[in-house]
Amino acid sequence: MKHAILLAVCVVLACAACTSVSVSGAPVAAPEKAAAHEQEPVANLQGRWVGTFFQDNERRGYPMQLTANGDANELAVTLDWPELWQSRTVGHGSIHADSATWTEDRLVRGQNILLGGLCEAALIDPDTIVGVYEKDHRRMGFFTLSRTHGEQLAAAR
Repeated sequence: MKHAILLAVCVVLACAACTSVSVSGAPVAAPEKAAAHEQEPVANLQGRWVGTFFQDNERRGYPMQLTANGDANELAVTLDWPELWQSRTVGHGSIHADSATWTEDRLVRGQNILLGGLCEAALIDPDTIVGVYEKDHRRMGFFTLSRTHGEQLAAAR
């Protein structure tokens, strides 16, 4: 399991590194935007996701739950941290073809949650998200999440 998670994170990081620089190291021109009818579909991140955040400096995992609502232009997120004083944060972000970015803006309940960093996540299949969390341009950890299909709704409240 640990090898699969590490592999998934490495794939995400490698893809991110390959998107803006050519093999020679020269910047790559941005691709032309496709016509509206040819654009890639936006990832479906709606709903509840459960998984684990693996904190780099402590080499420890924390259960997390993500609830996502919105569309490509405006994504609203709620993150629940059951083992961190039942903390809950809310934030905002955006969805792209097969990825999403968001930031936790406000602590709704609980304590000791780092706010203002950036989560960058990739949808690796319809029911799995992997991503990294950065704060002040420094990677703080990574996470894996699975779509719940409704069975975790009561546990998060």
